Amino acid sequence: MNQLQENRSGGNEPMEATCDNCGDLTRIKYQRNEYPRGLQETYFKCESCDKKFSCFVTDGKVRKMQKDIRKEKDTLVRYNMQTEISTRMKELKRKVNRGI
Repeated sequence: MNQLQENRSGGNEPMEATCDNCGDLTRIKYQRNEYPRGLQETYFKCESCDKKFSCFVTDGKVRKMQKDIRKEKDTLVRYNMQTEISTRMKELKRKVNRGI
């Protein structure tokens, strides 16, 4: 996770993280922004300092590949698909962070 350390206590407890910006413990409440061309960003904000932490960005192609990978049985094919998904998601995240 970007700039936060996850604190998983297990069970049905909400996920929490320590904010690298202010140091406070915050609950992770995922939110979504929609951008042009079908881009979707999932993020959360620190409850104390309001710093935004972008978790991941997807587009239609990534979402289709994620759906397809769930059906794939071959481990090597799945690995290659996941590598392609990860690479594309990193580039999409850079675009959103630069303001598209």
